[in-house]
Amino acid sequence: LPDGSPMLADGGNGRLRQITSLFNRTSFVPNPARTAAEAELFFQSRDGREIYVFDLTGRHLRTHNARTGAVTLTFGYDNAQRLITLTDYDGNVTTIERDGSGAPTAIVGPFGQRTQLALNGDGYLAAITNPAGATHRMTYHNSDGLLATFTDPNGNRSQLSYTDLGYLRTDDFATGGSWQLDQLVSAAGYSVTLTSALGRTTTFAVNNQSGGNTRVATFPNGASNQVQKRPDGTYEITYADGTIMTSRFDTDARADRSAPMLREVTVRLPTGQQTRTTIDREQLVDNIFEPLSPVNWLTTTTTINDATFTSSYSGATQTQRDMSAAGRQASTRFDAIGRVIEQGGFGLAPVTYQRNAQGQLTTMTIGGGADARVYTIEYDGQGELKALINPLNQRNEIVVNSAGQIASHARPDGAVTAFAHDANGNMTSLTPPGQPAHTFTYNGANQLTAHSAPDVGSGGTTTSYSYNADGQLTTLTRPDGAVVTVRYDAAGRPQSVALGRGALQYGYDATTGQLNSITAPDGGTLTYKQSGPLLIESQWTGTVAGTVQRAYDNFRRINRLTVNGVSIAYTHDADGMVTQAGALALMYDANGLPSGSTLNNMATSAAFNPFGELSNGRATHGGNALYEATYTRDHLGRITHKVETIGGVSTVYDYAYSNIGRLREVQQNGAVIAAYTYDANGNRLSGPGGATGTYDAQDRLLRYGAATYSYNAAGDLTSKNVNGQSTTYVYDEVGNLTSVTLTDGRVISYVIDGNNRRIGKSINGAPVQGFLYQDQLRIVAELDGSNNVVSRFVYADSSNVPAYMVRGGVTYGLISDHLGSVRLVVNADTGAVVQRLDYNAFGVVLNDTNPGFQPFGFAGGLYDADTGLTRFGRRDYDAETGRWTTKDPLGFAGGDTNLYLYVGGDPVNLKDQGGNFFFTAIVLSAILL
Repeated sequence: LPDGSPMLADGGNGRLRQITSLFNRTSFVPNPARTAAEAELFFQSRDGREIYVFDLTGRHLRTHNARTGAVTLTFGYDNAQRLITLTDYDGNVTTIERDGSGAPTAIVGPFGQRTQLALNGDGYLAAITNPAGATHRMTYHNSDGLLATFTDPNGNRSQLSYTDLGYLRTDDFATGGSWQLDQLVSAAGYSVTLTSALGRTTTFAVNNQSGGNTRVATFPNGASNQVQKRPDGTYEITYADGTIMTSRFDTDARADRSAPMLREVTVRLPTGQQTRTTIDREQLVDNIFEPLSPVNWLTTTTTINDATFTSSYSGATQTQRDMSAAGRQASTRFDAIGRVIEQGGFGLAPVTYQRNAQGQLTTMTIGGGADARVYTIEYDGQGELKALINPLNQRNEIVVNSAGQIASHARPDGAVTAFAHDANGNMTSLTPPGQPAHTFTYNGANQLTAHSAPDVGSGGTTTSYSYNADGQLTTLTRPDGAVVTVRYDAAGRPQSVALGRGALQYGYDATTGQLNSITAPDGGTLTYKQSGPLLIESQWTGTVAGTVQRAYDNFRRINRLTVNGVSIAYTHDADGMVTQAGALALMYDANGLPSGSTLNNMATSAAFNPFGELSNGRATHGGNALYEATYTRDHLGRITHKVETIGGVSTVYDYAYSNIGRLREVQQNGAVIAAYTYDANGNRLSGPGGATGTYDAQDRLLRYGAATYSYNAAGDLTSKNVNGQSTTYVYDEVGNLTSVTLTDGRVISYVIDGNNRRIGKSINGAPVQGFLYQDQLRIVAELDGSNNVVSRFVYADSSNVPAYMVRGGVTYGLISDHLGSVRLVVNADTGAVVQRLDYNAFGVVLNDTNPGFQPFGFAGGLYDADTGLTRFGRRDYDAETGRWTTKDPLGFAGGDTNLYLYVGGDPVNLKDQGGNFFFTAIVLSAILL
């Protein structure tokens, strides 16, 4: 244009658009006297966190932090205005090497890693070779640059075709799958239909109206989502499930109209609940027209219905202080480019972070002084992770290969886990410490096709997977020959899953497309009712029958839970913490940690150390002590000393751990009562009473003490023999224990619902017990063999064990320890202890004064006194051996190289509620990676 401003041809809308600087700081008129800084354009990122600076020729010069103005990235160009360097805030330089003609030949990282580039004769990228030598290759249809083929380093090739106008038409995969795109243009808009290899279609349609438009996505099942942009700039989204969300945006005061900021969101559910959220921002800068002027202060007020949360940022200290609706506070301090350098909560130990000259995190310190917990991270010369060192100076060594993949991990005890990968980066082998390798193969879409466990001399070792043309799993074949077959409906949803005991059948709502029923192989059916995304009813019919209903408030929190017509009400504070659950009242400290509760004449209290870890728990009735435990912890937060008082009798426990965190010794009142040793992969070699264990190459237990064990080829426990007396076990193909035949001849059978939850138990064919669930893991009611409610369970501040139960019209408090292991069951009115349970460190029940009074045991698991096993979500735990009876259903993704090991060998501090991973308060790898 005459003023020098650039123009953009918007072909999609048939318009020419003028480009102006976001901050209107300068005109575009060429002026030789103008300084370089004046000849710059400024654009703010959509989220408002960054400011992009361009020159008048369109080159990206710098990226700045919007709050501080600090430069986060600087772009360098050669004399021909070609990009040659990117420099970050810490001075790390990424270089683009070019040949004499200016063509890029390599990208060299700050630590010297070189990625090779090759161009074809038309100047398009033909090959990319990573530092490990793996190459992706591209070909093109013509000189217009339309990609024709893409071949990954493993040789898997995709092919693409286009319409005459250059729009993508088909994408054919190496595995035989494909996508086809069909476009239809009309005067009012256009639509694009995406068709899979199996003929499943998804259509995206845009209909333009004056001042706005409507966008509709219609899925293969016929359900659709609609987005309407109104002339006033608001958006209304109507989801297939009936939920309606309305959003309103405004502009940042510094950024004119080009950086929309969310100001209001209203969500309405089909059952009437409405959540309205408003966001207000106030800020002060030195010069609102100067795009790089630092923010002096910024206050964001978020109001959800009637709950208001504030966040205040001070530019002088680069500190953000957050206050919840209930007045709970936290603070975060940032560096110049927005990286966190300190975090803290009211009364809790602060967490500080330090970085090296390259900007890499090197230390994380929790607390200060002698109690400080310092985690250290080291890097190699290539900038890759080299070592993780915990506060006890225990060192984990990491070797990363030239492709950036972990090649080995050496633990503090020197044991090494080795990894190998193919050219695409898929893990092809994992070698646990002291064991042979597990190997993995993949198809052309990088989907796992086989996992081969080490040979154990008999039976198969390979689990194989097959997929349909749309990439969905169709068959899983186990090493024992058992096959799981998955069939899909025309919309691509699971229709049935065939197991050895029969098929699971799935049903869906015709309007919303949501799952509304699952029929188990025994004919039992689980049906669902939903309001938008919220589950409002679960109903079981069949051998086990019952109904659980949920009502929600306007914050979409459960405020009433009804079991077979009997309701429990819940109330919450302004932060959403439960303050009343039926008859139970709960209190919290300034950080939101539970500080106590009252239940009729019972009361509990809890105290926490500065690291947020439980240091004391106490339960009383009418002021009289029932239970108390105090905990002393090491610098990893593990319990090393515990004093437990029950009925006025105190017992002192001391715990010692190996240098890789496995429980090594337990003392009671100063005397050693248990000592444990392990092999390199965590299998227990010796335990209490002189028992010793032997294992095969897949870590399956063969003998422990006087017992011998047998497994099927898939690794499921099939028998336990002690002095000629055998107990036999039967599992289905997905890990559910379906029956146990005891040494006395009794047959225990279990009812499994469509969500793989244990909902019933029979003895010699006669139903004796049933369960209804609040969610996937929490049992809300126990039934008798005739489906009458025996006990109702109410949860509060613990996710894995109820706070109280109602049985026969009487309210009982469940007093549990730090893991959720039930210790006492107390009549909340009279104070009478009706059940006491004691365990050893691994959960063996040493004392049970009223077996079967309630079903929860060690770590809140579902305990079966007949089998001695405890059910945690997906698997059964044998406390006697400290192991699972089946392999982790997540495989090595569960977090351990031993697929049978329970919580890494530390049952004192850790728990595994779901049966497929373990929980800990501090997992350094989760923080860093």
